[in-house]
Amino acid sequence: MAGKDRGKLRKIDAHMGEAQTSCQDKIGSSGISMQCNLQHGIRETPFSGFGLLFRTARQRIVLDKSTLYTVFKSARRQYWTRRRSGHSMIHRRGRETTARTSTTQSLLDQLIAWHQIPGIQYVVVDSDSIRYEYAGGVCDVQYPAAPVTCDTCFLTSSSTKVLTAAAVLKLVEQEKVKLDDPLSKYFKEHPYGDNLHIRHLMNQSSGIPNPMPLTWLHTAEEHCNYSEANALRDALQVNPKLDFQPGHKYAYSNLSYWLLGKVIEQASGKTYREYLHEEILGPLDIDPNQLDCEIPSSTIARGHQPRFSLMTLIFSFLTSREIWEKSVGRWARFRLLYMNGPAYGGIFATAKGGYAKFLQDLLRDKPKLFSKSSTKELCFSEQRDVSGKVLPTTLGWHRGHVLMGVVDDDELTGTGRSTTSPRPPLQHLYFGKPGGGPGYHSNLRIYPKLGIATVFLANTTEVSEGSINALSDLLDKEFLIEANRAITPG
Repeated sequence: MAGKDRGKLRKIDAHMGEAQTSCQDKIGSSGISMQCNLQHGIRETPFSGFGLLFRTARQRIVLDKSTLYTVFKSARRQYWTRRRSGHSMIHRRGRETTARTSTTQSLLDQLIAWHQIPGIQYVVVDSDSIRYEYAGGVCDVQYPAAPVTCDTCFLTSSSTKVLTAAAVLKLVEQEKVKLDDPLSKYFKEHPYGDNLHIRHLMNQSSGIPNPMPLTWLHTAEEHCNYSEANALRDALQVNPKLDFQPGHKYAYSNLSYWLLGKVIEQASGKTYREYLHEEILGPLDIDPNQLDCEIPSSTIARGHQPRFSLMTLIFSFLTSREIWEKSVGRWARFRLLYMNGPAYGGIFATAKGGYAKFLQDLLRDKPKLFSKSSTKELCFSEQRDVSGKVLPTTLGWHRGHVLMGVVDDDELTGTGRSTTSPRPPLQHLYFGKPGGGPGYHSNLRIYPKLGIATVFLANTTEVSEGSINALSDLLDKEFLIEANRAITPG
């Protein structure tokens, strides 16, 4: 470990020593008990044995942007050192990967080795082929002999929304839905009035509130008796008023996409899952074991969260004990969970056999998913509010740019030598959709001018869009430079 990181850990130790006394005083004075008795049938919370937080906090480096860049730089140095000495960076135990050696692989290996992520899949595609694939780590830290493979499914949370948007656009193409139709035409049981249109729901300008969805979960054991209709009705009753008039500005809302699921069902006459299978999975030849809104029969990665973190302490108070499994070492573990609404965050998928096929199709000039070229254009079309301001979203996707900085020849060739002729900054437009929730996070990106797309799926909690995008920025960098060279004359 680098000296800088050892220094960081020493600082953490010092701060945690002070925090231990402070927190123990607060816990003692408030009478809060963090102990749960499993012998009496009470499920363990991730903070059972609270004192362990302070004894083992030094083992956890928070996954933030600065840490990611530290890992990336270390991985890059390690890669070139091993390449010059003739050693391979490929370790096949516990994962499947292409034969290509890369800085990206070193980064992914170190994220797992440094206990940032229990398991992860990462795939890079163009319209016809898989350029890179990685599957590493474990499905469940309690069973380290069960590795993440390319067939392991992850809950993909809000990354689901691009599939819901594609399903709505299929209905638009089939003339069963119009973007400027009011929601009330398809779903009357809502409190938001007739000025709320389908377009507002899709481009996140609806004005519908976005409450923290930590209670919008149920376990796999509860799923057979679960009623989505009742759950949606309760959510709407608790959030009956718009925050602003539809179309006036951007504001993210999970409820908007939950309601779009009802639009799909009413307009198609099928359940959300049936329509997904027939109109999305079928044309793209995607096996439901690779992408579905039911837990697949294939292997699934269990959700994890750093046990000794402020986020886990907060989650343990805000969520039901029934969603937690017994913690193992540094990791809190979740039971297998469903989102209450499949259309806003309920898809289970693999990177390679699921989302990669969807992304590849959208890279093609004539996608199989849509029969009209105008539908694909509509999917990525610029959206504006009533004042004419461009929204940060299209009809389902977030717009963004990766600024690669001033890229010199050593970045392009990997020689590590300085150059006297710096190239101009590389800035790439992408359409993306991060997803994050209890136990998982993910990101999908399409780089239209470069003709590539990327997806990663991981089984640890991350709810910050900035942190999720920061990881994609690092993972994608090598392939963006490569793709840019391919399209740059000379």
